[in-house]
Amino acid sequence: MGMSEVWDVIVIGAGPAGVAAAIQLHRCDLDVLVLEARRVGGLLHEANLIENYPGTGGAIRGSALADRLEAQMRAVGAPVHFERVARLERVNTEAGDKTEPFVWDAVTETGRYRAKSVIAASGTVPRRGGLTGVSVSPEAASRVIDEISPIFQEQERHIGIIGAGDAAFDYALNLAERGNSVVIFNRSEQPPALKLLVRRAEACELIEYRACVKIPEVQATADYLRVTMERNSPRRIEQECFHYLVSAIGRQPAVEYLPEGWEILAASPAETGLYCVGDMVNKQHRQMAIASGAGLEAAMAVYERHTGFVS
Repeated sequence: MGMSEVWDVIVIGAGPAGVAAAIQLHRCDLDVLVLEARRVGGLLHEANLIENYPGTGGAIRGSALADRLEAQMRAVGAPVHFERVARLERVNTEAGDKTEPFVWDAVTETGRYRAKSVIAASGTVPRRGGLTGVSVSPEAASRVIDEISPIFQEQERHIGIIGAGDAAFDYALNLAERGNSVVIFNRSEQPPALKLLVRRAEACELIEYRACVKIPEVQATADYLRVTMERNSPRRIEQECFHYLVSAIGRQPAVEYLPEGWEILAASPAETGLYCVGDMVNKQHRQMAIASGAGLEAAMAVYERHTGFVS
């Protein structure tokens, strides 16, 4: 694209926060462009059931809700470009322009997209460093995964999950409903997951929970992963074969593309035009309803910044 085109707002990320922002910005008659690296919906595609989002009529598959988000965003006409933002740059356009001295350039592999304001809603990525303390052979690496949607078509597989939080139990329930047997490994005794999810897993014959187990090594065979397990009580070392091993040990904010000092810039969005919302800044309560509300609030703040009116 040429630099002659300047969008009012660029939204980075098309998860719940980004979609909510894009829809509201379009309602406010601002020119908005959504840049998304993979697919609309973000981590909703990994979720088994969404049960705490009002208006869905009850529990709904995460992937089904993601499809609804995409359909609604496209229905209002908000354009989406499926490109990964490599870096976000603040550009001084004209030193003499006191009304808009800075704009933002979102740089992708194919070009630059310029805007007066940016809503960063890029969510999270798997924790850097992978499975700490686990030796994974190069041959086994392709079957050690951190997201389960790539194996949704698999059935009657034996799958191990390392981690015992909400994501681990939600993954287990999702995979078991597709006809797979699942083992959840926890280094500690008690799982920190939501008790509702734990009870559901306990009631599922295809899910087994193993406490006080450490995974030191993963090797590949012709058809399986050979996983070494160290049990604490009683102490012993065992091996078991799995088709896949899922890492559910946590995620971290996807902020690598943001400029140095972005936290300071985002602290004064009315001045800088940078709004950071959703899971990328919400460290503890990563829920769809919270992210959507944050995206909507940011869009309203952008409208006020651009027009001087409160939406």
